Amino acid sequence: MQDSKKIPYQLNVESLLSRDTADLKHWSEIYKILVPNKNLIDRTGTLKMPYNIKLYSPFSMPKIDIGFKKNFKEICLDRAREILKKQEEIKKPIYLFYSGGIDSTLVLVSLLMVEDITVLREKVFIVMTQESIAEYFLMYHKVIRPNFKILSADRITELFDSSGIILTGSQGDKIFGTDRISEIYRIGMFDQAFDPLNDFIIKYWVSKGIEERSAEVWFELIKNQSSDFGISLETNFDLLWWFNFNFEWQSEYFLFSLRSNNKLTEEYHKNFIFAFFDSADFQQWSMVNRSQRIKKTWNSYKFPAKDIIFEYTGDTDYRDYKIKIVSAGRLFQNKTIPLGIDTDFNLITDIDKTFLYQHDNSFVQ
Repeated sequence: MQDSKKIPYQLNVESLLSRDTADLKHWSEIYKILVPNKNLIDRTGTLKMPYNIKLYSPFSMPKIDIGFKKNFKEICLDRAREILKKQEEIKKPIYLFYSGGIDSTLVLVSLLMVEDITVLREKVFIVMTQESIAEYFLMYHKVIRPNFKILSADRITELFDSSGIILTGSQGDKIFGTDRISEIYRIGMFDQAFDPLNDFIIKYWVSKGIEERSAEVWFELIKNQSSDFGISLETNFDLLWWFNFNFEWQSEYFLFSLRSNNKLTEEYHKNFIFAFFDSADFQQWSMVNRSQRIKKTWNSYKFPAKDIIFEYTGDTDYRDYKIKIVSAGRLFQNKTIPLGIDTDFNLITDIDKTFLYQHDNSFVQ
């Protein structure tokens, strides 16, 4: 049995949500808009959460480099070359987890831009579902089906076996902003998201059922924490982006590892799992280029990514009208997973709440 007195890197916090004390109540309230497998970790090391979930050192927040000059396309192509170089070194194929959404489509296009398709087709397997086809049929019909070997997403749990490199479009939403923006658009609050930072965030959270005092606590903690780290949150969208970029980064990465049938080591994670957007350059781009994430229309979200896809496909409809929808989760439908992963990379099956609780956490008012 897994030792419940182990510090986690990733943890489903559903059983930890509590209103027993004021600190736990304020912290727990945010899960009225989050699923409990999104455990929140401050990558800057400034805020202390009520429960001790350890930051994986490669995910520490880099200091912002205001002189960073690389453009988005350069970063995409450099990242594609880096992954293909790794593939050449280990002589094993790439399993591209392809949902058909903007992020995973950009991953495929970036690879195609740096390697001839006749060569790439021998190196890359496309792991996908029927829904992946429907989300971007043109890419499937013209590029994937004629050129690549396709694996069903039903086989995902078998692929974490060192037979190939797992490549995902993970962290795309983290560098661009937040998947919350689609909901904000649907409820008619989109324009307010781009106003100078104000109590819009509190009002939005309250509209989702979060108690007002808890919304205020979260808002003030985030505002002070980002400022202490040297990040100026100028608009409401900036705060939504920072929440996603800072607090949810680690959780999204490890959610892929939880799909494995096999025990995964730290070495395996370093050599066989690549989240395409998990690089220092992408993070610097996100921090420096605030205006490059979305314009003043909902369908402009992730426009730098769609511009690159258009450059390869010539598909103006996709560039101009494709909107963000929740895609990646379809790859994992009907797959139960463990509670988490501990710092020895063992799967967690049981939680000791008392052991993990931190009395001096940042939510103690």
